[in-house]
Amino acid sequence: MNTLMDEIDGQGQVVKSNITLGMYDQLPAGHQWVPHVQTLGEAQTDMNAQIEIWRDAACQVNVQSTVSGTVYNWQADQRSKDLLDSVLSLMSHGIAPPTIWRSADNINVAVAPADLIGIAGAMAGSTQAAYAHSWALKASIFSDGVTVAQVNAITW
Repeated sequence: MNTLMDEIDGQGQVVKSNITLGMYDQLPAGHQWVPHVQTLGEAQTDMNAQIEIWRDAACQVNVQSTVSGTVYNWQADQRSKDLLDSVLSLMSHGIAPPTIWRSADNINVAVAPADLIGIAGAMAGSTQAAYAHSWALKASIFSDGVTVAQVNAITW
C-alpha cells in the first residue's frame, strides 16, 4: 500500500495534498513531504464510495425462493435479473414463459409463472434490503459529531 503524502511549502501551507509519490518526484527548495492526514470530508467521501461498492456486491448475491415446496438458490447477478425481467415482460404480453429454470446449484427446476414471479420477488427484496442497509450506513457516516476514525471503522 502506498503512503499518501502532502507537499508543504516553506510557510507550512499545503501545496499538494493526498498524493502518492512517484520515484522521480522532486520538491522545490524549502518544501517538504509530510504524511497526509485524512480529513473528515475525505473519509466520508471515501466511505460513501466504499458503501456503494459493498451495496452493489450485495445486490448480486444469490437469493432463495421456494418452488413446489423446495427451497432453491437462484443467481441474482445482473445478467440473471435481466433475463428474468425479459421473461416476466414477455409473460405480461401473453407469451408463455419457460417451464424450466436453472438454479444457482445447476439444477433444472420445473417452474410455473408464479414461481418466476416469486424468484423475481426474492431478487427485488434482496436488492431493497441491500439499499436500506447502505442508507443506514451512509446516514451514520454523515451524522453530527462523527469522527474520521468512526467513519473508517464502518463495515458492511
